[in-house]
Amino acid sequence: MKRTTIIFSLVALTVCGCHDAKEEKQPSQQGNLPEGVVATTATVEEQALCETLTLSGRVACDERLLRKLYIPCTGKIGGISVETGDKVRRGQVLATVSSQDAATHEKELRDAESGLRVAERELRTAEDLYASQMLSERELAAAREEVVRLRAEWERLQQVAGINGYQGGSTATITSPIDGYVTAKSVYNSCYVDETNNDTPAFEIADLSRVWVVADVYENDLARLREGAAATVTTLAWKDETFHGRIDKVYNVIDSESKTMKVRIALPNPDGKLVPGIFASVCVSIPSSQPTALTVPAQSIIFDGGRHYVVVQRGPSLEHREIDVLQTTDTLAWVCGDLRPGEEVVCKNALLVFNQTK
Repeated sequence: MKRTTIIFSLVALTVCGCHDAKEEKQPSQQGNLPEGVVATTATVEEQALCETLTLSGRVACDERLLRKLYIPCTGKIGGISVETGDKVRRGQVLATVSSQDAATHEKELRDAESGLRVAERELRTAEDLYASQMLSERELAAAREEVVRLRAEWERLQQVAGINGYQGGSTATITSPIDGYVTAKSVYNSCYVDETNNDTPAFEIADLSRVWVVADVYENDLARLREGAAATVTTLAWKDETFHGRIDKVYNVIDSESKTMKVRIALPNPDGKLVPGIFASVCVSIPSSQPTALTVPAQSIIFDGGRHYVVVQRGPSLEHREIDVLQTTDTLAWVCGDLRPGEEVVCKNALLVFNQTK
């Protein structure tokens, strides 16, 4: 939007036209500013008009980047050195578990390893005997099948050890699978965990490089929202910052208590400012029945006597005109009325200029 600055030095006030109290719109009037007063103007433009819908929401973890860790066995917890809110690295030890289950698994693994070694020796002997025609083909096949069976069992036990964090002996280790933050913790040093109290995740680790903003939509606004709609997010914590995204999911379920449906906006969060749990205001752009409208700076709008006005510069003179405001943002207003694209409206000291033209 083109802006210019003008200085009016004449003091005289010229009044044009007649005033008719019966008319809804006042006639245009002209005037000049006191000497030395600076007024900045901006050009009236025609732009696409989008209505906005403001929703209340809350920042949440991106569930695709969230990991919930359970204690894999019965035992006593120890070695916890992290708290909720701490940053952790992938592979970092979060806790250890002294467990009889781990000890039992270690014994089964060693037995399987020992049995596999014995079966492999017997297979080599069987192959030698078969080569000397002292063993039948059927007996050789049986020796080979035994080796395959024992190797499969040993590999299965190895995988179980990796899944459960068994580190040998009677210890299981809980490590972080990703870089992130501890968003929840339900275990403490020296506590005991078994099947009766292991339904809650011991740790929740979230990668907060991307977060969700989940907002509530009331029933009367459901038809106006679509996936892909542009959205801007503001928070009380960061009042001077605006975060931009789009609705990437509409949850097609109505909450029975609040009578609202939720929508989701995924936002990048490289600085970690959007902390899960903080409240957010979501402004969603939705298509308007009127495709375009004239735009002026929001600060150029004057409200007086229940009506809206702008001050238009016409050469060396000024005049105020009544308008209707269709939509506003912090910086821009969509209007209709006696204006044309390309005209100049005062956007600095607009109220002072308006008072001079009255």
